[in-house]
This record gives sequence, structure tokens and C-alpha cells, in this order.
Amino acid sequence: MANLYTKESFETIKDRLNDDGIFIQWVNAGRMDWRTLAMIGNTFGTVFPNSVMMISPIGGADFFFVGVKGKTPLRLSVADRNLPFVS
Repeated sequence: MANLYTKESFETIKDRLNDDGIFIQWVNAGRMDWRTLAMIGNTFGTVFPNSVMMISPIGGADFFFVGVKGKTPLRLSVADRNLPFVS
């Protein structure tokens, strides 16, 4: 599973995205220390400099790294409008 979080893996995924394509990497950090999670985030950010890290609003230790191939900035206000939170 660790192979999913390598620079090479993220670069392969990015190469296969359309222009302005979006990639989301789910990470369950329930049994992961902070150093490992930070390393994954830094690696992801190196390949996807236009990215954000989100924590699941449902709870637990689920994180999402969201990266865009192009230069169009991520706008969380657009996501909030289009993906209403269901409680």
C-alpha cells in the first residue's frame, strides 16, 4: 500500500489526468503517526502544488489530499455550493 503514496505514483496519476483534472487521494491515518502523514502530504504537494488537505467531517482519521493538474485554483466556496454536507 505504501507504493500508492510515492512521488512516482503521484506523477503517473498526474500524467494521466486531463488538463485541469482533479485527483483525490484518500488516506486513513488511524494507525499512522503524524510524521508519516506529513511525508505523504509533502510528497503529494510536490507533485500537485495546487492542492489542499482535508479531514473528513464525519470523524475518524480520514484525510483527503485534493490536487489539480492545471493552474486553476481550487475554490472551496464552489465545492460548498455544489456538494452540500449531509448530516
